[in-house]
Amino acid sequence: MIATLIVVIHTGCGLSGLAQNRKSVTTTKTQESAFIVVDTTDVKNPTVAGSIPLPFRVGPNNNVVFSGKYAYVTTAQHLHIIELSDPQHPSYMTSLVFPVKIGKTRVSGHQVFVASRHKLYLVDISNPTRPTLESTVSLDQRKKVKDFDVHESYLYVMDTDDHLHIFDLAGKNVQFVEALTMPNFWFLGLIPKGPTVKPINRPKSWQVLLAYQNGNFLELCGGKYEKIRFSKDYLVFANYRDSNPDITIVWPRAHYVRRGGMLEHYDVTGNCLAHLYTVNLGKRTDVYAADAGNVLLVAQDQWSHKISAEDKVGALTDFQISGDRLYALNAKGFFSIIDLVESHTDRFLSVTTLGTFHPISIAVGENHAGVLCDLE
Repeated sequence: MIATLIVVIHTGCGLSGLAQNRKSVTTTKTQESAFIVVDTTDVKNPTVAGSIPLPFRVGPNNNVVFSGKYAYVTTAQHLHIIELSDPQHPSYMTSLVFPVKIGKTRVSGHQVFVASRHKLYLVDISNPTRPTLESTVSLDQRKKVKDFDVHESYLYVMDTDDHLHIFDLAGKNVQFVEALTMPNFWFLGLIPKGPTVKPINRPKSWQVLLAYQNGNFLELCGGKYEKIRFSKDYLVFANYRDSNPDITIVWPRAHYVRRGGMLEHYDVTGNCLAHLYTVNLGKRTDVYAADAGNVLLVAQDQWSHKISAEDKVGALTDFQISGDRLYALNAKGFFSIIDLVESHTDRFLSVTTLGTFHPISIAVGENHAGVLCDLE
């Protein structure tokens, strides 16, 4: 493991070239994307509570995160802050425009971290109505940011060559710690340990159990899996490189002891169609049933035919854990809720549609979820 990068830290208290817009998204530009709030009070019948049209393009790396009563949303070159005190009526607060294209954002304490191709921007949100750029963390120009996560006082950045760069956030200025070469392919996940990490190199049950006992996983892509979601009770993986879009659910330790195993592979796409009894925001249309790997569509006139689940709902795009439930998005506009407690029956609780929108990212709060969508 060797340090291979040159890191440049810029600090400042101004916006340093970032423009700021407040209180309005009124524009003559055509709508390009949308932020949608879904009411999940009734998990078997989620409904769209409100939405904000955005005249900004979004990409596959843009996302939405919640902190307190605010949603932080990234589009191609903007960070938007949306107030959710009343989820039925989301309110657009302000935005920052960046000089380059940006992707993922995360919130830690009073800071928002925003990734661009070669940099991470640290934005102070102590006053969410007046976000201020604090500093930037720059990788060597030959290295590109693939993903990142923040745990306690450390920033972990994965580059496209699977080197992990660790920064200490505790002091007044961000300090580079070291760059580590990560194992490839069977690299399952990373457990943060301050200025270093512990890789989980193979998807063995005992190793995942050990991870639960000793700390959190970092939610960043690398190695075998491209999306990892972690809570105190569950670990969920998705691998988009394989043709099978299923997720892998890791059970809590209590289930491990009782069942003698920890992993369940769950076909979100197939279950979506098998449970489409409420679509188009609560109006029942078609009825579906699973049938030997395909899905049987049963229409009102009893005419039926088999269809491909992935062709109908699209690939899994994002998912989040909240309590004992998994909230998942499929590319062609489907929003589903899954019960993660394996002893429960009817664990696929509901699926509804977001219409013609293509959902990119989801954040989950109490009795509501926020979904970032584009129009394609």
